[in-house]
Amino acid sequence: MKQDLGQPTISELRKQLASIRLATERGTKRILKKWAKDVQLPDSLTENTRNLAAYLSLRHQDLRRVQDELSHLGLSSLGRCESHVMASLDAVLAVLSRLDQRGEETTDWPAPKSFTSGFQRIQDAAEVILGPSNASKVRIMVTLPATAATDPIWCRNLIEAGASCVRINCAHDSPEQWLAMIEHIRRTARALKRDVRVQ
Repeated sequence: MKQDLGQPTISELRKQLASIRLATERGTKRILKKWAKDVQLPDSLTENTRNLAAYLSLRHQDLRRVQDELSHLGLSSLGRCESHVMASLDAVLAVLSRLDQRGEETTDWPAPKSFTSGFQRIQDAAEVILGPSNASKVRIMVTLPATAATDPIWCRNLIEAGASCVRINCAHDSPEQWLAMIEHIRRTARALKRDVRVQ
C-alpha cells in the first residue's frame, strides 16, 4: 500500500494502536483498583464496571491522530466504542495485523458477543434507571424547576406533554422542596398510569 509523506505505515499505525490498547488496559486496572477502595460492587456489575473503567482510561488518551488514520483506511475510529471498549480495540488491531505485511503474528478477532453484550447491558440498565422507552425508543428527561415543588398541575402538564423521567438538581432548592417534587411527580404518574422515574 502506497503511503503519503507524513502518513504512518500500517505497521506504525498498528504499533500506535497497540500502545493505546496497552495504556488503556493499564489505566483500567488503576481505575478499578482505586474504585475498589471506595465501593463494594455486586458481581452482576463487574463487566459493566470494567467497561466503564476502560472507557474512561481510553478517553484520557489523545486519539485524534490515530482516529484520522484509521478513518482513512475505512476502519473504526473508536468513536462509538463506549459499550465494548476492549473488543473495539482488539477488532481494529486484528484488521491492522492482517494488513501489516511485515507483521509476524496476527491479533485474534474478539468474539462477536463481546460487541452485542455490552450494548444489551446498557439497554437493560437504562430501562431500570430511566424507565421504559416509548415506541420511538426515546426517553425525555426533564430537570425539575422549583415550580414542581409547589404546583402539581405543572407536574401533570409536564408528564402529559411526554416527560418519561425527571431529575432533580440538588445544587438548587432544599431537601423539603425535593421531597415535594418527588411526591407531585409520583402522585401524578400514578393517576395517569405512567412509569416516570425520578433521578
